[in-house]
Amino acid sequence: MITIPTSELLGLITDVAGFAPDVKTDPHHGILITWDPERDRLITAATDVLSGATSWWVPGEGEERALTEGDDDQTHADVMWGSDEDTGGDHDRKGWSIFIALEDAMQIVKVFKLPAKKRLTPLTVSVNFQRSRLVVARDRTEHITGATLNIQTPDQTISSKFPDIEAIHRAATATMIGADGSHPLVQFPTVLRYNPSRLATFGAVRGHELHQLYCGEEHPTAFSMGDRFRAFLWPAGSVQNAYAAAGAAKLSDALPIETEMHPAEVDGDE
Repeated sequence: MITIPTSELLGLITDVAGFAPDVKTDPHHGILITWDPERDRLITAATDVLSGATSWWVPGEGEERALTEGDDDQTHADVMWGSDEDTGGDHDRKGWSIFIALEDAMQIVKVFKLPAKKRLTPLTVSVNFQRSRLVVARDRTEHITGATLNIQTPDQTISSKFPDIEAIHRAATATMIGADGSHPLVQFPTVLRYNPSRLATFGAVRGHELHQLYCGEEHPTAFSMGDRFRAFLWPAGSVQNAYAAAGAAKLSDALPIETEMHPAEVDGDE
C-alpha cells in the first residue's frame, strides 16, 4: 500500500491524462500506474502512440516537503509517505503496474479533489494479488469525508506491453546531444510542424521547474520539465509511433536493462 498526498496523486493523473487517446475503443484509452520499489517512485504514463508522457512522485520529495520546511500546517507531519511493506507485502517489495481506463482515472480526480488547504491529505493506493484491481482510499476525519474507489483494469495484458515513455524520451534525447553532453547534433534553423491540439496537451501539465526541449526531424521531440516529467511528440506527418520508438530504445546501448516488473523499464535515474 502506497501513501501519497492527495495533490500528488491527482497531479500525476492530470499530468498525463491528455496524452491518452480520446477514442474509448482504443486499447491505450487510459493511464498506466506503476509502483517502482527500486527507484522508490509512483509513476503514471499515457500514450496515443504518436505522443506520450510520464510523471512520477518520490516520497518525501513532492508537496509534502513543505511539512519539513516550516509549513505552518503540520497536520500530516507524522505520516509515513510511500510504501508500507507491512500492508503492501510482496506487491510493494517487487513492484506492480496496472492499467486503468481514462474515465476511471478522471473519476479518482473527481472523487478525491479537495480544497488547496487540504491538498496534503493522505490517500492510499494499492492493488490486489492478481493486479487486476486498483484501490484508492481516504480515511474519514473530523472535517473530511472518507472515500474508497475500487477500479477494475479493462485489460491486464496492457501493462506488460505498454511503451516505456521514459526510455523513448531518453533515446530521443541521446540522438540530439553529443557524447560529452554539450554539442547539439541538430543544425538550426530546423522547421518542425506539430498538431496544435497535441501541443495544447502540455498546458495541463503542472509546472515542474525548467522546461527543456530536444528536437529533430527523424526522431520524436523530447520534452523535459524539471526532474519529474518526461514526454515525447512526433512531428506532424510522421509515420512513426511509440512502439517503434520503444523497440529502438530497447536496442539502444544506453537503454539495455529490463526488469521483471515492467519489460521496458529503464533502471537508474535521469
